[in-house]
Amino acid sequence: MGASTQHNEKGLTIQELELCRLYCFGGREYAGDQSACYKKVYGSGEKPLTPASLWSIASRKFKLERVKETIKEMTDQLDEMWVKTQLKELASQSQKDSDKIRATELIGKTHAMFTDKVEMDAKIEDILVDYNE
Repeated sequence: MGASTQHNEKGLTIQELELCRLYCFGGREYAGDQSACYKKVYGSGEKPLTPASLWSIASRKFKLERVKETIKEMTDQLDEMWVKTQLKELASQSQKDSDKIRATELIGKTHAMFTDKVEMDAKIEDILVDYNE
């Protein structure tokens, strides 16, 4: 198979995956700009495309379910990393001890450090219900 037809576990081609990465992590030049990402990954072809044509072609690619799902997963990762970074900064830089403690607690909860484990041992009797009554 050629490089453009190889697929990952979600069915994304290498180019589609790179498109998603640029869209989410591409910095000021690419992040959030479908047309710029598309042009970077796929090029503009032999003839230059008008901005409207480029946008039209790029938006079709971004409407693919596998691309939308991957972008959502990547943006969820970004959101999670941002929250953790903010909590770490608060825990280390806050002037109030209560803020430091709360931020540290929330960081611990994101790693399930304070999960209570409950074991139950119970017997359940068979219950018969007569629906004919």
